[in-house]
Amino acid sequence: RQPFVRYRCGDLGIKKVRLFARDDDLNIGSCDVNIQIIDTFSNCPNGNFFDISGMIFNVARDPIGGGVALLNENKYQGRNHGLNGEYVFRRLQTDSCYMVSVEKDSSALNGITAMDLALIRQHILNLKRITNPYYYIAADVNNNEAISTTDIALLRRLVLELDQEFTFVPSWRFVPEDHKFTNEQNPFDPPVPYAETVCLMNASIPFVNFIGIKMGDVNGSADLNRLNGPQSRNESHKVR
Repeated sequence: RQPFVRYRCGDLGIKKVRLFARDDDLNIGSCDVNIQIIDTFSNCPNGNFFDISGMIFNVARDPIGGGVALLNENKYQGRNHGLNGEYVFRRLQTDSCYMVSVEKDSSALNGITAMDLALIRQHILNLKRITNPYYYIAADVNNNEAISTTDIALLRRLVLELDQEFTFVPSWRFVPEDHKFTNEQNPFDPPVPYAETVCLMNASIPFVNFIGIKMGDVNGSADLNRLNGPQSRNESHKVR
């Protein structure tokens, strides 16, 4: 066990470290954590390192604030808040592959009103179909890759404040921008990816954009910068 670890320029990148802690009763515990070694002041000579960066926005390409870009599903590994819709992971080693994803902690009710329930009901009754694949995904709040009256029931519970959060899905989902929806009748075929694997094998600059989907919001009315907190609801449509 070492009281400290010294890293040099050759150690830049992601490293796994085991941390130990001891309490007053001499009980000892440990855990493994991933840390990202970066050259903050650019003192190291340039090596085979690249950045992964991108933008986080909605269907209308408006930037989404407060998103957290994750590297290999670890929010503490180079944590980056996209406060202006941007994120970046710096000085990652080449000849390696990384999985990039995004998450956002937001009020489940954000952007959800009786209007969304009405639009989903029209889709189910074939009166007016939801054709935008991102809004189609947003309507599937029970996570069964279809739109049904169960989704309406779950959303109604949110609007009536019987529930405070989703049971089967996160508040937001993020799809890599380069994903192509090839099935107009079912955007879940082929399966929708919620992460992108980036392999740093050449001199190109990896740039991965994500499109955010506020679950339950099928008309794009969500506050893109809202985090957890109360939401003012002034809605004239009746909940049926």
